[in-house]
Amino acid sequence: MTIKQHRPELTGAPNIFVTTKRLSPGKQRVTIEWKYIKHDYVDGYLVTIQRLPSGCNYNITLTTTNTSLHIDLSVAFFNVFLSAYNKAGSSALVSSVVHPLSMADFPGQIFATHTNSTIFLTWRPLFQCDFVVINWGTSYLAMESKTVMDRIANYSIPGPFHRMERYRIMLYIYDSCQCQDSRKETTFGITSIYPEEGVPRTGPSNITVRNVTKTSAVMEWGNIPEEDCLGFLLGYRIYCTDISRNTTLEMFVDFSSERSHMLLGLTSGSVYKVAVSGVTSKGTGAPSASLQFTTLSYAEAEFQSIIISTCGGIIVTAVLVSVCVYAIHRKKKNLYFPKIPNPKHSNVMRADEEAPTKVKLLELLQSHESSCDSAGVEVIEQIPIVTLPQESCMQVRETCTMKNTPQTKKTPAQAPNAKDYTSMMSMINALKKMPQTKCDQ
Repeated sequence: MTIKQHRPELTGAPNIFVTTKRLSPGKQRVTIEWKYIKHDYVDGYLVTIQRLPSGCNYNITLTTTNTSLHIDLSVAFFNVFLSAYNKAGSSALVSSVVHPLSMADFPGQIFATHTNSTIFLTWRPLFQCDFVVINWGTSYLAMESKTVMDRIANYSIPGPFHRMERYRIMLYIYDSCQCQDSRKETTFGITSIYPEEGVPRTGPSNITVRNVTKTSAVMEWGNIPEEDCLGFLLGYRIYCTDISRNTTLEMFVDFSSERSHMLLGLTSGSVYKVAVSGVTSKGTGAPSASLQFTTLSYAEAEFQSIIISTCGGIIVTAVLVSVCVYAIHRKKKNLYFPKIPNPKHSNVMRADEEAPTKVKLLELLQSHESSCDSAGVEVIEQIPIVTLPQESCMQVRETCTMKNTPQTKKTPAQAPNAKDYTSMMSMINALKKMPQTKCDQ
């Protein structure tokens, strides 16, 4: 007995992602990827690719069990439909539009002009088949198609056409010289035309200013939406207004350049207001929203030098202030709190140290007072009193002992000279000046 595996009903729709890649002139590779939450219950996926507009009324239908698909198609508008299926049924249908590559290569070139409510097309035929398909319109939702079974080099598209609207015109050829699916189709050329141009009704978006210096700045901006251009853009006009001086400088930027421009000759430390407008053959369109910026007052190197100098000045000033405060504080401290002398080095301590010596000298002089009288002193002449440095009392004792010794009368030749007596009298006078010490003659 065989048990049939039950497949749940598929609900919801897969999530689809479509990308394109330039392949060869007039061709593009379309990659379709998808994810489905119930992939484990799916038996397969049904993919349908519809040409927009459907000139040959031929769609491409593929089935796969994978979750991605690569297919080579012409450069055109396509609508991709995807659904999952199993035995229980199919999931909801999801779709995505494939737009032509903006920078695709083509084997030929188309020229378009508008006259008397008619768009006239010309091209150089590089194909062998007497078969071409022409598409034109303002969007993929409003495209018309014409199949021409003839070898031609021009064609007139009848009007009427809307003013200031962009019409896209495409020319296709086929490898088999018959209308088949788009895998056999090659885009010969694509061109655009405005039956009547106008000026842009809006300005560029995303105005930014960067790399601002003292005298320059770099300005950048985004695209103007195609539906707001109302004509072919020839370039951009920049308005730079110095707010403080109330002066405006206008500059034209060629469309072939990048959407950026360096503003030069600015004034340092000034406030500027900038705006951008698109320019067509009919004139300048509406300006964008303005943006304000302020130039630098100093260059980066100057600013760094100022910072370093300022920091250095602050440090030096702080050091000088600290030194001055310390000196003033020290001076006030010495004024209000004078330095207390060390008692060890005072005169009082020195007098205390000298007192025992003086007492000993006094006792010594008193003990020899009786032996030091005038009887043993012979004065030859009056000698002026000379101040004698303080000497020990032992010298006095020797002097007095010498005087008490009996001496014989000496002749003038044997008598002591004046220098000897002067020395002796000097010592005597020095002893007289000492406190409580006298030597009577």
